[in-house]
Amino acid sequence: DVICVTRGVGEGSVESVLELLGASTVRMTVRSMENQGEGWELVSELKLSANVLQGQQELLRKLRGLEGVEYVSLLTPHLSLPA
Repeated sequence: DVICVTRGVGEGSVESVLELLGASTVRMTVRSMENQGEGWELVSELKLSANVLQGQQELLRKLRGLEGVEYVSLLTPHLSLPA
């Protein structure tokens, strides 16, 4: 599982992101959605297919190619930082 943070502008672009995430993942759960004027931020939890690295790279490429998307980041949900 990964956490996906996506930011952009335009109402249609967030809908496109939601459609792409739903079609490209085994499971997608929206954790938060924020709107500020024309801008938005979407945080979702994703379950990808078995080939995780290839799936992440492909998903990043597709998300960055959507009109209105300005920022995409994939994070592990249980990240252990060094002390």
